[in-house]
Amino acid sequence: AKPTSIWPHEELVRQIDLSRASGTPGFIHYTLSSIASGPPDDAVHRNITADGATVLHTSHDGYVRRFGLTHERSLRLAPEGAVLEGIDRFSGEATKAGLPFAVRFHLHHSIAVHATDKRNALDLRLPDDTTWRFEANRAVDLEESVHLSDVFGSRATHQLVLSSRAGSEVPVKWRLGPASRSFAPSPPPP
Repeated sequence: AKPTSIWPHEELVRQIDLSRASGTPGFIHYTLSSIASGPPDDAVHRNITADGATVLHTSHDGYVRRFGLTHERSLRLAPEGAVLEGIDRFSGEATKAGLPFAVRFHLHHSIAVHATDKRNALDLRLPDDTTWRFEANRAVDLEESVHLSDVFGSRATHQLVLSSRAGSEVPVKWRLGPASRSFAPSPPPP
């Protein structure tokens, strides 16, 4: 399918039709929002693949002035909406070699996090006792966080953290899906 350009990010929120993805877990808090002085050059391209998956390729230059880098993210939602895959990377000439960065996934306070036999995967148990697996091509660290958007005030929770360095030849790749599903090692399309 022909890619559709969407600009700015507020339009992205209106354009993404996730109605067919009702099975996608809502416990990963992912915010697509812009700030009044946000990145001057951002882009989003949406494709539907031959197998029916939705693929978004996004980028913004909000780090160019300070660090010389453009952030790129690709997301792939499987046709049935049960698997979300992502790739995060920085491109450009960094002002300083090997700048560290982290990709963070803030969890809802009702999600229980369980270790697996792999350092690059964690199981996430939802209140209805279903279990989803989050895995990546690197170690997944678990850190403290705060859930702020609750009518009862802030609550302690956790965040999943994937660390890397800008300019790394290997982008940060991650995947979220039902724990019962075995994942093939192939990454989502770049």
